[in-house]
Amino acid sequence: MGNGVDSLVYYNEYNSTLETFSLKYIVDIDGTICYTINSNYEESRPYKDRILRLNGLFDEGHEVHYYTARGSQSGKDWQEFTKAQLDDWGVKYTSVRVGKEHYDKWIDDKAINDKEFFKD
Repeated sequence: MGNGVDSLVYYNEYNSTLETFSLKYIVDIDGTICYTINSNYEESRPYKDRILRLNGLFDEGHEVHYYTARGSQSGKDWQEFTKAQLDDWGVKYTSVRVGKEHYDKWIDDKAINDKEFFKD
């Protein structure tokens, strides 16, 4: 599964067992799991291979949270539309949130560029 860590496994000496911990993924929507031009969300087209990859993480027991800046500049509430759109595309998720701050660059020690994460 890509170049990131997909689960954490460690040896529990006390019980002599391997234990696996699920991870929490925060995923953008537009430009990451779909192609969108100029905030025209009604015409967005899903990247099915990326959705399948993230659905696989969800099926493995990881949390997959979608967080989008839809409406951050316009003030329009895209929550219900976005959830319905993701459901229509077959996206599996733990949560969906709109209202992410609009930004030009996101600097974070845990961030992974979508091209890096999805390359094989």
